[in-house]
Amino acid sequence: MIVLQWNNLTGKIPTDLANNNLTGKIPLSLGNLSSLTIFSFHENNLEGSIPNQMSQIKSLKIFTAGGNRLSGDYSFNAESFRAGWMDGT
Repeated sequence: MIVLQWNNLTGKIPTDLANNNLTGKIPLSLGNLSSLTIFSFHENNLEGSIPNQMSQIKSLKIFTAGGNRLSGDYSFNAESFRAGWMDGT
């Protein structure tokens, strides 16, 4: 779990966390990140399903989560990915 609350962070928070041996589930709270443009968590050990809330992030253009142990059905809003790239395999 990455907890970034109660900080005075400035600048961009990294969203490319690929190849870091992360474990657990994708937090539902990621769906609240309305400015998220890149979700790159491929080649980790994440499990469970992709939260449906992520389909509501209109700014999301790149989604890579392959190489994990994710399960279930998921569909993104094709409108959001008009100029983007998705790899959820």
